[in-house]
Amino acid sequence: MTVTAPRLPDAALAHWDLGQIYRMQRVQTGLMNRSSRVDTSSGSYLLKLFRDVTGSELQFQFHVLQALGASGVPVVLPTPSRSGMSTILLEGEEFGVLPWVAGRHRSGLSMSKDACRDLGSVIGRLHRTLHAAIPADRPPKLETPPTTEAALQKVDR
Repeated sequence: MTVTAPRLPDAALAHWDLGQIYRMQRVQTGLMNRSSRVDTSSGSYLLKLFRDVTGSELQFQFHVLQALGASGVPVVLPTPSRSGMSTILLEGEEFGVLPWVAGRHRSGLSMSKDACRDLGSVIGRLHRTLHAAIPADRPPKLETPPTTEAALQKVDR
């Protein structure tokens, strides 16, 4: 497991024009990536260290997000770095910045019937857009599932 030096998140933020940084706080939810909330003079952001998907596969996912957003599916798109890129590589680690979205993780039956109906409508749009946005000749990404031990090593606890 790779351990990120404490200075890497600060160094990564220098690649975005976010204004003065007031506070950076680790986000405890999420399993596959390491994230921090960053409050700045221009707003709040999520700094994400990508661990589960990187490189061209991550860029493809961002491309799909753009198509979803264009079709009306609510998505959060990455904030471009100073160089116009959605992510930067720093000491072999891939970082991205996204606008902070206030809210909380939903669980179980915490949604009303109306909210469930609205979510179903969004999921329908999502499926229609994905069908159009992903090339039919794109081979599926098939991987052998990791062992429990290997998966636990990837999870940042």
